[in-house]
Amino acid sequence: MTAAIALFGTSADPPTVGHGSILRWLDARFGLVVVWVADNPFKQHRAALSHRAAMMALAIADLGESKVALHQEFSRPRTLETLTLVAARWPDRPLVLVVGTDVVAQIPTWYRGAEVLQRAELLVIARAGMTLVPATVAQIAALGGKLHYASAEVPPVSSTGYRDRGDRASVIPSVAAYIEREGLY
Repeated sequence: MTAAIALFGTSADPPTVGHGSILRWLDARFGLVVVWVADNPFKQHRAALSHRAAMMALAIADLGESKVALHQEFSRPRTLETLTLVAARWPDRPLVLVVGTDVVAQIPTWYRGAEVLQRAELLVIARAGMTLVPATVAQIAALGGKLHYASAEVPPVSSTGYRDRGDRASVIPSVAAYIEREGLY
């Protein structure tokens, strides 16, 4: 999959060490990893998009030299819009949309979800305590979607857990410092 571009959009409120481990895993397997932070219309975000993007930039910088790049210009309300922009920028590269197990079942209900599945393959990152049910996998396949499963080992942390408990170990030090400096959460 090295010619393919991994697309990792996230609401990351805040980005955690889990996000960092996913980025490291993707960096080792793809020639380019495009990241953006977006507002999720189904979630209430505690930090503004600009703060979340700044924290994601810190998480990416923490990787050191990598093929991971923050492309905030691709952050759009609809995934199909993002795919259109990315395909225009890199027209000859296959696209792989990176999603968590919690998101896969929602894709058929997205705006033109079937078209999203036609334009990008899915790479599913397991989330602790969540599994894909066979009916969801069958529904994705029926819409022409191709699923791949990442072997990434992701620490069992979440942005929600950080916000609820303030566990500094769940975010990288530069993100923790940013949160403190900006008075977030």
